[in-house]
Amino acid sequence: MKKLWIAIAVVLVIAAVVAGIILLGGGENGETPVNPTTTPGKTIQQPGGGKATLNFEGPPELEMSFEEFKVEMGEFRVVGTVKNVSSDTTIVIELSGVGIFVEGEQVAALFNPEKELKPGDAWKIQKGFIYLVPEEEEVDMFVKVMNFRKVETQPTTTPTGTTEPAITEPETPQEVITALLSALVDCDYDEFKKYTTPIMPNEEFEGYMNSEEGKDWRENFESFEVTSQEIEGDEARIEGIFYFKKATSSYPDATDPSVAYNLVKVDGEWKVVFD
Repeated sequence: MKKLWIAIAVVLVIAAVVAGIILLGGGENGETPVNPTTTPGKTIQQPGGGKATLNFEGPPELEMSFEEFKVEMGEFRVVGTVKNVSSDTTIVIELSGVGIFVEGEQVAALFNPEKELKPGDAWKIQKGFIYLVPEEEEVDMFVKVMNFRKVETQPTTTPTGTTEPAITEPETPQEVITALLSALVDCDYDEFKKYTTPIMPNEEFEGYMNSEEGKDWRENFESFEVTSQEIEGDEARIEGIFYFKKATSSYPDATDPSVAYNLVKVDGEWKVVFD
């Protein structure tokens, strides 16, 4: 079994090298942050191996809460939430990931898709690593934000002098999917139909969302992680993973890794295609 774990770890290392991505590099606009925030997490003992400590490193506007860090059958499982705690700065995360470091050297890594976090936004991260820590040794695991951009968030002012957050319409395929899922969870048909083509009949939408199956899905849905995005002219395809709050008979590991959306541009706006 140890040989299997080591072989899988070697594959992860080779994949990271081929991709040419090093977790130690990066930062704002491609430069290493001068004073990144480092939040230490818990340390666990791998059965039959050494110890691993989980940490978070990123710009000071981001904080991470570690919700789960455990190891089972040689796999480290990391679950946590990254939150933008600033009041006026949007962080566009261009490159981030979860990596294992031995004496400062990266030995394995899994990477996340690009993510934009506006003030107050939170991002759920769930990753699994198969890696054998040699006995009597210790390794560091990092959730790291390497490449990112800061965008000052300007509030809009109403005629009465009060301020309200700026409201922007989704423009990219990924933003449209996010808006679609938000409307789905809120059971907001008027909002949902803005992002579909052809427009799904109201009766069909309401019939499903008001059913026990639809209600259970909405209440259990947690987040959507984009794993790939292809755009060719006026057509796009986004694939990703649904994460749920708890396991069900349909999703025994609380995920659905086979999610895919096709989109087309209609009058200059991206729409999700429903057959």
